[in-house]
Order: sequence, then structure tokens, then C-alpha cells
Amino acid sequence: MMRSGKRKENLDMKHIAMQIKMFVDVQRNYRNASLTSSYVVDALGISRTSLAKIMKITMNTTFTRYLLECRLKHARRHVCLKGDSASAEHIAALTGFATLRTFKEKYKEKYGIQIH
Repeated sequence: MMRSGKRKENLDMKHIAMQIKMFVDVQRNYRNASLTSSYVVDALGISRTSLAKIMKITMNTTFTRYLLECRLKHARRHVCLKGDSASAEHIAALTGFATLRTFKEKYKEKYGIQIH
């Protein structure tokens, strides 16, 4: 049986995990190419250690990986909506990739499609 302290800690972690998702994805901060874990911990008032622990326990990933997956998910939506009329440069900029090269490389790794 779970102790009430452990249960509260799990609820707190889930709550903070939802705040992270809201901050990065829903509020569209993923579009900021300069977004880092430091920015998130400052915005949410948590430590880097807490962020890493929460990401690992509640989402089974790292912040960097979560951010990449979020950016790729939104890039995929742009590609699907715009089709051939979408330029890779434009999509990369809209989804927070700092360089076109990184965007193309990560997109191909994830989806197996070379974007132009």
C-alpha cells in the first residue's frame, strides 16, 4: 500500500509534468529555438534535478528528447497541411529548429522522409 507522502509526491510530479507540457507544447514555446531546460526550470521555479527526475518518471524521457519530439510532431503537421508548398526552411523556423540541417536530419530519422 502506498503511503500518503509517496502518493502526494507522485501527484506533485504529475502536476509539474502537465505544467511542462503546457509550457512547451500548448503555449507553443517549442517554437523558440533558444528554449532550453534552464529556461523551463526558471519559468516553472523548479530545479534541474527535479526537471530531469520528473521527465524520467512521468514521461520516460529527457527534456531535450521531449522538446525534439514536440518540434517534430508540429513539423509533421505543417508538412501534412502544406504538402509540397511547404518549404523546409519555413517549417524549421516555425517549429524551433536552430538550423535547417538539424531539422532535415531529425525529420528524416523520425519519419524516414527527406524533406525539401
